Amino acid sequence: MKSGRSRHTILLVDDEETTRHLLALRIRQEFDIELLHASSAEEGKGVLSEVDVDLVICDYNMDRDNGFDLLDVVENQHPSTPFILFSGHTTLKTTHIQHAKFYFIHKPNVDAVMSKIRALLRL
Repeated sequence: MKSGRSRHTILLVDDEETTRHLLALRIRQEFDIELLHASSAEEGKGVLSEVDVDLVICDYNMDRDNGFDLLDVVENQHPSTPFILFSGHTTLKTTHIQHAKFYFIHKPNVDAVMSKIRALLRL
């Protein structure tokens, strides 16, 4: 949790509104956190420029951009912020990623996302 705040904040980025809504619902059911939404990496960058978050959960393949676009910003400007790439792509290559707190979870494994949130934020 960033200093000065009483609750953890998660940024959830996915261009599919239904997926974003269902994942947000599950997160809110399990955790008392502040949840911010974005529908693209570009929108997520805007959120990150205004708000400190404790965790980013991002889809890979979105209409206008992809999760690596947002990961670049997190790596460079928020290196201590964990980043979960949550994607249905099974052939995605992640070996080039240098971010120390990068995690890849295949959709639709929501239970794995919940476990990773719990571990990363110590909830």
